[in-house]
Amino acid sequence: MLVSKNGTSVLSSSTQPSSADLVSSKYTNSLHLKLDDDSVVPFYGADPDIIRGNDGYFYLYTSQNYAYIPGRGRMFDRCPIYRSEDMVNWTYCSSVFTDQDVDLNSFCFNNAGIWAPSISCFNGQYYLYYSIGYPWTEVNNHEAYDGIGLAVSDTPYGPWTHYGELFTSADCGVQVSIDPFAAQTDDGTIYLFWGSFNGIWAVEMSIDGIEVKDKANIKNNKIVVVEKGTLGYQDLDNGFEATYIFKKDGKFYFTGSRHGFGGGLNSLYDVYAGSSDSLLGPYKDSKGNDIFGHGDLVVDGDFDDPDGLRGVGHNSIIEDDAGDYWIVYHCYDPKCPVSDERTICIDKLIFEDDGSFHTEGSVASHTEVDGPRLFK
Repeated sequence: MLVSKNGTSVLSSSTQPSSADLVSSKYTNSLHLKLDDDSVVPFYGADPDIIRGNDGYFYLYTSQNYAYIPGRGRMFDRCPIYRSEDMVNWTYCSSVFTDQDVDLNSFCFNNAGIWAPSISCFNGQYYLYYSIGYPWTEVNNHEAYDGIGLAVSDTPYGPWTHYGELFTSADCGVQVSIDPFAAQTDDGTIYLFWGSFNGIWAVEMSIDGIEVKDKANIKNNKIVVVEKGTLGYQDLDNGFEATYIFKKDGKFYFTGSRHGFGGGLNSLYDVYAGSSDSLLGPYKDSKGNDIFGHGDLVVDGDFDDPDGLRGVGHNSIIEDDAGDYWIVYHCYDPKCPVSDERTICIDKLIFEDDGSFHTEGSVASHTEVDGPRLFK
């Protein structure tokens, strides 16, 4: 079983560059965004997902945010897209949504939020699954008013065909149905994962990935990937959100975030992981524990350093041309002018013999280091 998530082309042995052709850029977390006048600003954003497009560029997607749009200034964007050659230096590229793309009344109500985008490349097309949020001031009913939507494009930057809402919490019977992640097996089956501290679940999609297979029976057909707790609504200390799964050396690795994303510089958000022989689990940590309430720590905030990054999590993972794996995530940075707004980080992962993996020191780096190694 093979997970396929990105559209990276594989070079043949006759065209494969040598290691001498690898280059990297130095960087310091958190990252910065280059503006159209060549100045830089903090790379504000949350819930980043990354992919390498078939054009060789890296593309990064975040939850709705005020983005710096070339020629227009800082404006609200429901799902901004950023582009980079080296995963270090980023510029604004485009958006998944414009006012003309989608009638938000077709979602649960006007002003629905677009959160936690998850990008995949299946069959030569780019699939952007996303969370449909709700304004707390208007409704407090997770069963009815959150869910998962989809947009599809021939390129990683659009234009997008909008399929809108795929299902809601009421449809599937899972409170807080957000944070999607999609993966395709080598037989072409697409599974969609989701969940936020009320269990992690999966469901099989149609062969084209644009609707739930047998949606009428989704409550009965959904698959438990990580158990939900018994503490009631959202078990922040033991459960997970922000699923990301990747395959390495024949094993599937699950990463998820714990302890709640809020709180600014006091946030305890962090990332834990486990592995499995199957895409659908069960996932266990390096000690053999089921990951609910356990897991191997991947990256945590650094509270011992006044400049340490906090509230780290909601990650994606990508491989560079040297075969190293990099975690991309958000954080709160005390050095940023707006320290209670999330910003973007990357760090290299270190793999241990017991199957666990983590960043250096299992914390978010904030001093200058070498970035991903890529072919010239």
